[in-house]
Amino acid sequence: MDENDAECYDEQICHFERNSEDTIDLLKQQVYMIKSNLGALNITLADVTHNHKLVKQGLVDIQTYLDSLSSETAEKLTIFEAKFMI
Repeated sequence: MDENDAECYDEQICHFERNSEDTIDLLKQQVYMIKSNLGALNITLADVTHNHKLVKQGLVDIQTYLDSLSSETAEKLTIFEAKFMI
């Protein structure tokens, strides 16, 4: 191996080290982005779950109201029919 070969190998090694460091930095950035996106997704899923519970309760409340209204209407109709059937 002569001096030119040694310089060439040394240059290639330095180039490889720089590229490795760049690759490691890029991987770290990607991992950070993935963690951030997963955190945001987790928050969104928690919000969706909460909203689902609210909507479900709202539908139960509407059904209860409609059942009550239907019952009251049936009672008033029965009274009205009884009043005019005499």
